[in-house]
Order: sequence, then structure tokens, then C-alpha cells
Amino acid sequence: MKVNHSYAVQPGRSKKAIGRVVVESVSLERLGHLTFDQVRAEGFDRPSEFVRTWVDLHGGYDPDEVVWRVQFRAIYPADYPLWEQAA
Repeated sequence: MKVNHSYAVQPGRSKKAIGRVVVESVSLERLGHLTFDQVRAEGFDRPSEFVRTWVDLHGGYDPDEVVWRVQFRAIYPADYPLWEQAA
């Protein structure tokens, strides 16, 4: 993933795109170093909710695990020139 590039959002491989996002940042971080604000930005009210969901998705939670953090924003109709440029 490259910062400032747009990517299709697809509900599955080879499925039609349902939108686009622009990558704003990519970094490596320890899973257990998420701040409360970052947990909220992920859509959770409390860190325990994030951990529970992570375990459900990945089978375990290691706070020392290094993960890729990708921040992005959705492209809205006013941004369509960027959408068309990346197509």
C-alpha cells in the first residue's frame, strides 16, 4: 500500500468495487500500544471490545505482536477526479 494512492473497496476478490479509499498513512505498531483514541477511531467504545473482536477474528491477542496499521479515508463524490485518476 502506498500513501496518497487510492484503492478499490471490494466485498470480495473479483467482486465489483463498491467505493474507493485513499491511504493516508502506513506504519508498524505493537498491537498493545493502541491509545484510547485509536481504539475509538477503530469503532470501539473500550479497549476490551477491541481485544475481544481481535481474538474472535485472529484466534488470540498478543500485545507485543507487531502489526501493520493502515489509516485511510473514503473518497466522496467531490473527490471523483482522484477516483477516475486511479482507475
